[in-house]
Amino acid sequence: MRVALDSNILVYSLDTSDPGRHAFAVDVVERAMLGECVLCAQVLGEFLAVIGRRFPAGLSQALAQAERWAMLCPPAPTASENMLAAGAMVLKHRFQFWDAVIWKVAVSRQTRYLLSEDMQDGFSLDGMAVLNPFVPANRAELDIALSPAG
Repeated sequence: MRVALDSNILVYSLDTSDPGRHAFAVDVVERAMLGECVLCAQVLGEFLAVIGRRFPAGLSQALAQAERWAMLCPPAPTASENMLAAGAMVLKHRFQFWDAVIWKVAVSRQTRYLLSEDMQDGFSLDGMAVLNPFVPANRAELDIALSPAG
């Protein structure tokens, strides 16, 4: 099953301030990368911006990690039609613009779930749904989504 990762999941995989959340995020990212992962270029950019702002000393480590992720899961580029569709999504569904861009790029790659803590858990549109991996009630669905047979 194809899943996309939001930047917050990537950030938690490097942020060790909450060891439990960090370990869980590392597991989610590793499992996603072994399957059919969609990594939007915008997500990598947001990841690096957040790390640079919150943990400036860790930016070189974050860049090296982003390069490894990009080798495992080549980032999906943002086409102009994704940008225009994102604008329409902002008007219709009141999304933040860059979240709408991530959404439209992931949908264009036939993604089933966007793993995110920031977006509304369970929101569904265009054949894709938000799945918050940190919600305990979502664990069974998350395990199915991240399984190799997914």
